[in-house]
Amino acid sequence: MYEVDARDMPARSLLCLKRNVTGWDQAWALGKQFVGLLRDHPLPRLEAPVGAAFCIYWSEVSEDSDGPLEWCRPVPEERAKELSGALPELTLRTEPAHREALVHLGRYGEVSPAQWQLVSESLHTWGEG
Repeated sequence: MYEVDARDMPARSLLCLKRNVTGWDQAWALGKQFVGLLRDHPLPRLEAPVGAAFCIYWSEVSEDSDGPLEWCRPVPEERAKELSGALPELTLRTEPAHREALVHLGRYGEVSPAQWQLVSESLHTWGEG
């Protein structure tokens, strides 16, 4: 099992791309689309970890379950509406302040599918505690 940490996150304005996906090929394609949009429309950066882009798996992604999957990029609140207007493919939403669980995956975050299962189990176990 992996060690789970927790951190407090403030309320944030997010630009998001959310889709239902039924497999890892579709999940990968959605991530590439999101990165492409951000590459073509550079956004102001917020300091990490608050400003880091992230992905939410709202449900299981598999051939039997269609996610959904949501890629998010925090943006400065005072410019959120302006930036949203420049990227109509993305949805603007506000995420409330919360405490989140995380697992450190190392510098590059590369893990095998079997390791992802252990990461997921570690987070679920932590959430039940």
